[in-house]
Amino acid sequence: MEKLDASKREAIKKMSNIRLMSKLIGAGVDEETIQAMGRPELLAAWAEIVAAGKDEPPIAARPMGYDPELEKQRLEFEIRKYEQEREERRVRENRKLWNVNRKMNKRESIADK
Repeated sequence: MEKLDASKREAIKKMSNIRLMSKLIGAGVDEETIQAMGRPELLAAWAEIVAAGKDEPPIAARPMGYDPELEKQRLEFEIRKYEQEREERRVRENRKLWNVNRKMNKRESIADK
């Protein structure tokens, strides 16, 4: 317990016995061994694990929540969205050209009269 800084010592002291037991089980300590421990032993055992740096969960090989199938679907959606936007831009440009041509034809027909 003395190996830890004051804030970690205080946090450990504030933990309930149930939480200490849960943390120790999560760290791999045998449940029967934990059941036989009193509060001072629970505190000491958890303090040793924290001091050794074994209280942090192992880093996963790939980011949590990453699903390749979901990523593939998201990418397909983005591609469809891009193609739809591109088609909408093409239609807008064609309308603009059609309106410009129509106005020019109107002016020419008025000029011819």
